[in-house]
Amino acid sequence: MYQIEELEKWKDKPEKIVYRYSASGDKWICLILKKGCVAGEHYHKGLVASKNPEINIILKGKVEYYLKDLKSGKTEKVIIEAPKIIKINPFVYHEIKAIEETLFLEPFDEEAVKKDRFGLDD
Repeated sequence: MYQIEELEKWKDKPEKIVYRYSASGDKWICLILKKGCVAGEHYHKGLVASKNPEINIILKGKVEYYLKDLKSGKTEKVIIEAPKIIKINPFVYHEIKAIEETLFLEPFDEEAVKKDRFGLDD
């Protein structure tokens, strides 16, 4: 009638905990960002479907996104409070700072991301 499964803890650091889950080909990560944690610090070129656009589902908390359009050079900071979804287009560098402890979900395919995750120095 139902199943209960443990989430696989993928990364465990003092500032963030990341769980991952896969079912029927769909892959997700669940992130818990502690207050003050900075995450992201990358952009995508839109080479894989799961990152074109990148989708973050903010379930609990408040974060500040720093966004930089690498084509136009335009920058913006936006504060997002749960529950919200942000979709980040290719070639937009993004950093996330947790203003409060934050819980969010993101579609995530580790192999695909290896092909389409870049830092500013790449």
